[in-house]
Amino acid sequence: MARSRVCPILRCFVLPTIGSKISVFFVILTTFQIPICISVGWSCMICYGKEYITTFLIREFMTIAMFFKLDLLLLYVLPKSVQIPMLCRASIFYSLE
Repeated sequence: MARSRVCPILRCFVLPTIGSKISVFFVILTTFQIPICISVGWSCMICYGKEYITTFLIREFMTIAMFFKLDLLLLYVLPKSVQIPMLCRASIFYSLE
């Protein structure tokens, strides 16, 4: 059986691996937490509904990617990238008051 070769740069994006058993717990917790957070903030979505949902989905994607990756560089970059949608959400929705 021939083994396919993947470029080393693309390997971290194409072949997701789960770091440990605790990572699976955190991924499940994150996927259940996001719909709860969206439903709690449903009243804020009158004006900026699309932006509200987009920031939550970007944050969820980055958080799940953070738990899947084992690379040391991505372990440093992905937690910092989770803060960007949170900052956008805070600047948009708290400026309305």
